[in-house]
Amino acid sequence: NENNIGVKDLSAVSIGIGPGSFTGLRIGFSVAKGLCYPHNINLIGISSLKIIANSVVKENKCIISLIKDKGEHYYISKYNSDLKEIIQPKIHLIDSDFMFSILDEKSIIVVDSDDSKEFISQIIKDKTKVFSRIISSVDMISLSFKSFEEKKFEDIAYIEPMYVKKPY
Repeated sequence: NENNIGVKDLSAVSIGIGPGSFTGLRIGFSVAKGLCYPHNINLIGISSLKIIANSVVKENKCIISLIKDKGEHYYISKYNSDLKEIIQPKIHLIDSDFMFSILDEKSIIVVDSDDSKEFISQIIKDKTKVFSRIISSVDMISLSFKSFEEKKFEDIAYIEPMYVKKPY
């Protein structure tokens, strides 16, 4: 309203596609599709794991992104310094054996909370830097703009949340 811009003036809408809360993802998708479909607006979908990886990409290292699920299970993905996927998003029980199997001297870790940072730091025993970042739309801006420039849009009728696992 402050900028006199209406929904019809939008060229694209960007959405975090998950993984994450089943209900939260469904609500977000409903809103995004409800805005895009009737007005023929392009839709851009970005993984939540890639969004938090983008928050530390300036470190110029491989990035292991972790989002806490339940207990010691985390959604995980790994990206190179250009945010190309090395490990596809999955859910995994996190322990020292698993972390050391994916960690190398070129890796850093980013997690979605201070509690997770403390847990992961204890497991890896200072073998690499661990960052705590909130998943933020600010970290979607450059990713969304790149997708927009490359005309990488989702098919509104068929895009679904990235659940990674079945809902409880």
